[in-house]
Amino acid sequence: MNLTSFFANKCFAYLLKCDSDRENGNYHTFQQRTSSKNSSSHITFSPPWSVSTDLFETLCNGCGDCVSHCENNILILKKNGCPGVDFAKGACSFCGACAKNCPTGALRYGPEVSPWGLRAFITSKCLMKNRVLCSICVEQCDKEAIILAKVIHKDKSPEILAAECDGCGACFEACPADAIAFEDNKQKVNTNR
Repeated sequence: MNLTSFFANKCFAYLLKCDSDRENGNYHTFQQRTSSKNSSSHITFSPPWSVSTDLFETLCNGCGDCVSHCENNILILKKNGCPGVDFAKGACSFCGACAKNCPTGALRYGPEVSPWGLRAFITSKCLMKNRVLCSICVEQCDKEAIILAKVIHKDKSPEILAAECDGCGACFEACPADAIAFEDNKQKVNTNR
């Protein structure tokens, strides 16, 4: 990732937000606006290789074995005692350690089984939609599932190739505008702040 680009876009995002806040009469500190990125309130989906939602909540006993074995430290125990993925902490490498160490069968690892149906999408908060050049999500995606149009038009955000996106979350934490969210097959998952 280009560090200069990252910091420049953070500054642009801050300035855009400040202008918007002044126009709307809202005055908040930068720390207050970004603190939600570190909260776990946006976690609404289960770890990779989870069985169906109803069965998962029945089988999971909240032991935390999956959380302690997560190599990327992105799993947390939610208020209901079940584990959840927190992409604000990083991306999933799909190592399978969480599922391989689940004693209850709530997570069922299989190399031939897709870990989940999560796919990223870009919301209207995208800096590109606000005429600020940004390619941080593109730079973060190892799968090359996020692309920029060859000719950049105003109000045009990067495109996520759904067939290529594995829902790893690498783009989520890096996005300076909090413009990445996820959908799980047909249901939108509220992971944007």
